[in-house]
Amino acid sequence: MNTQIKIAVLDMYNGEPNQGMRCIIDIINRFNQMVSFQIFDIRTKNEIPDVHKFDIYISTGGPGNPLEGDGKWDVNYYNLIDSIWNWNQENEMKKHVLFICHSFQMACKHFGLAEINKRKDTSFGVMTTHKVNDGLIDPLFEGLNNPFYSIDSRDYQVVQPHVKRFKKLGAEIIALEKIRDHVQYERAIMGIRFSNEIVGLQFHPEADPISF
Repeated sequence: MNTQIKIAVLDMYNGEPNQGMRCIIDIINRFNQMVSFQIFDIRTKNEIPDVHKFDIYISTGGPGNPLEGDGKWDVNYYNLIDSIWNWNQENEMKKHVLFICHSFQMACKHFGLAEINKRKDTSFGVMTTHKVNDGLIDPLFEGLNNPFYSIDSRDYQVVQPHVKRFKKLGAEIIALEKIRDHVQYERAIMGIRFSNEIVGLQFHPEADPISF
């Protein structure tokens, strides 16, 4: 009996050179005795995994406007998210999802949790990220200080959470961006636990010193 955990890596980089894919694959390969993985080129080739065949979905960062698609790959991508969500409502064995950066913004749009807009300028570098709410005890952040340091690389941001929608979905904001006392801008959302099995992060948890 094959008990390996099967991971689907959802490549959202649209064919552009990047460090994110290498970092993610490097991390997965640390567990190669326990897991197998397959890469799906979502945006360039419209490749979508079969929801029945995988246990974990890692959806990467990527370039461009998270509010835009071509009406094909983005529709199929959102259908996949819905399929995983519905699966978890109906089955005891859950499927787990990590949304990173661009994917996180798309997921927030899809679930109607907040507004997504373009930043005044690009955020890039090592930034402080603050645990909030259940993020203070979320196992994802276990062992990290508050605030902790993370790699940020984005032109867009998730802001203005829709509180009623959060409550209806059962989602929780678990991280916010650094405190900026010198500006009046709203602090962007840096992490959301959509459900016990599904989480999204605005920063790049896969980043390593070499990539940076």
